[in-house]
Amino acid sequence: MEAKIYLAKMRASIEKEYGARWGEIYTHFPEHTYIDPDNVEAVRELLNGKNFTPIHIQMTLILKDGNETVLGFNVPSALDLWNDYLHAIDAIIHDGCVQRMYGIDPVIMEMELLSEGLVQFKVGNEYPDHVFVNAKLPAVPFFLAILNAVRIFWRKLKCLLVNEKNLPPNNVIDFDRLMEWIDSLISKVRALSQDKDK
Repeated sequence: MEAKIYLAKMRASIEKEYGARWGEIYTHFPEHTYIDPDNVEAVRELLNGKNFTPIHIQMTLILKDGNETVLGFNVPSALDLWNDYLHAIDAIIHDGCVQRMYGIDPVIMEMELLSEGLVQFKVGNEYPDHVFVNAKLPAVPFFLAILNAVRIFWRKLKCLLVNEKNLPPNNVIDFDRLMEWIDSLISKVRALSQDKDK
């Protein structure tokens, strides 16, 4: 199972690039409204845009299980989505279930640990009722994929923030504490697997 975070392009740049309104592009080609963080030039252009702020970043998370896309570009982007996922994983480890807002949009993310090492994962609008994802997934690979995606994303962004914006990364986020938190969650997730095997 693999997860990857993509950055949302600025709406004005999308409309300039494709010569159409943002909503039209997003409806028919949502993948064109995001930047792969491996595309350094595109990320550099985003960071240097006058409306970009590293304090709150619009993004989406794509999740694939083999050849199947579990969470795709059709799910709305959200501010600081990485943070919602980390808090959700932390909560579900302790409580067995969690419900959180998906960014600041009226979208809800729900997770519930099931038997046999599975997790019920659901993302959908509360009003109007619309489900983007509702899947049973192997819990440990799912959580580890997300945690690794967040770690990789912030390592890349840290380098670009320092080089492009001349920003000490801790002006944006306590990077060392974030990495410690991710490492701690990874250890707790792996312990879930060991508990299941007992």
